[in-house]
Amino acid sequence: MSIVSPHDRMSELNSGQLQSERGSQRRHQFDDFIDARIDESCRALWRAELIRRLLALLLGFNALALCWLVLDQWIYSPGPIFRSIAFLATTALAATYVWQRLLPVLRSSVDPAYAAKALEQDLPNSRQSILSYLTLREQSTNDHLQNNVLRSLGAESGKQLRQHDSLPSEALGTVNWWIAAIASLAILVTYVLASPKSSVQAMLRLGAPLADIAAPQRVQIEQILPGNAEVTAGQEVDISAHILGAYADELITCQWNSAEGQQTLNLSYDSAVDRYVGTLRIPYTAIGSIDYQITAGDAKAGPFKLSVRDIPVVAIDRVEYETPAYTKLGSFSNSVGVIRAIEGTNVVVHAKVNRSIQRAKIEFNPDLVGDRIQATAGVQEMEIDSSGTQLVTKFKLRSFSEGTGLQTKSAYRILVWDDINQQNIDPIVYPIEIINDLPPEINITIPSQSPKDLPINAQQLVELHASDPDFGLS
Repeated sequence: MSIVSPHDRMSELNSGQLQSERGSQRRHQFDDFIDARIDESCRALWRAELIRRLLALLLGFNALALCWLVLDQWIYSPGPIFRSIAFLATTALAATYVWQRLLPVLRSSVDPAYAAKALEQDLPNSRQSILSYLTLREQSTNDHLQNNVLRSLGAESGKQLRQHDSLPSEALGTVNWWIAAIASLAILVTYVLASPKSSVQAMLRLGAPLADIAAPQRVQIEQILPGNAEVTAGQEVDISAHILGAYADELITCQWNSAEGQQTLNLSYDSAVDRYVGTLRIPYTAIGSIDYQITAGDAKAGPFKLSVRDIPVVAIDRVEYETPAYTKLGSFSNSVGVIRAIEGTNVVVHAKVNRSIQRAKIEFNPDLVGDRIQATAGVQEMEIDSSGTQLVTKFKLRSFSEGTGLQTKSAYRILVWDDINQQNIDPIVYPIEIINDLPPEINITIPSQSPKDLPINAQQLVELHASDPDFGLS
């Protein structure tokens, strides 16, 4: 039987305590390194999961956006109700995904045990030493055997982690997601750039379903002239537009309403101004307004309104006659534009216009001279009343013989101009008939012969027979 002295016993205790402290110190060194790697892996795994779910959201958005663009541009352009349903459904799907898939990730963190397991998947020889080390460390006691096992696992795990100094492959496995997201985005961008129809307009129709946004079109009609304008009946109006996206052989038309029904005018391309142009003639009989629109491919612009302004129209109100006093015919008037009166009569012409004018004149004997109609017997300005619609002028009927250089008035017409210098079209030419005053007739009945000889201081009876065939003698 051996006897151990107190001094030896104390030496053994001190030696065991020293070995335990050294093992604990080495274990703490392993702890710091392993914890750092686990924390780094947890953060990497959290980021990778968040990226995957964000990229999945992006993939879904790109797919839905592409489907909507194809539908709205080429298959069916839905109205406000369908667009509202699509908007609410898309919003609900996005909100559900964010609530169920994104918020849980943002509110949580990765379990260290899961990180350890992810690390071990890249270490085939680890035999779950890292996960076992973390589990035993949480259950650590002062048991000498358990501490030895824990120290051995920590040393083995630390050694493997030092040799494999990289993040878990699961944390790096977002490459395929990035490729898929970039590919879907590239497809969407390529479609947007290649499509002749406005993709922005289509997305706005989905984002604001109740807004009055027209369906996207291949052809764009811009800068329509004259747009809404005021025109005069009988006027020629130039219609033009700048058109984008139309095919070279595509028909560009302007449709407008008329008394005869719907009319169509083909517009032709003018390279000098880079516009499609055409001329629309407003009928003389047009009243009110004319609606027109331009059609090119799948696009329509309008309707635009041409407010038709009546052309000035002159009508004879009455013609007053002041005959010479010797005729004893007095004064009279009638409502006929044709003038017929005795020579020397003062004629007063009263006329009225359908709307206010600025200037009026009466032309006598309008005849074609060269390529223009000219007044060969003179022009006379007419008086206009304060309303601008009542006209009056006065002139005398005279007959002129040839050689005097003056022409007898045989016809007249009235020309008027409004505030935009628009005049009455094709004014009526009224005839003027001047009734000549027949000269008196005188016959000498006594003496019956001529010449006749008479003695100085003789008397001769002279008898005259005089008559006036129309008005008598004075």
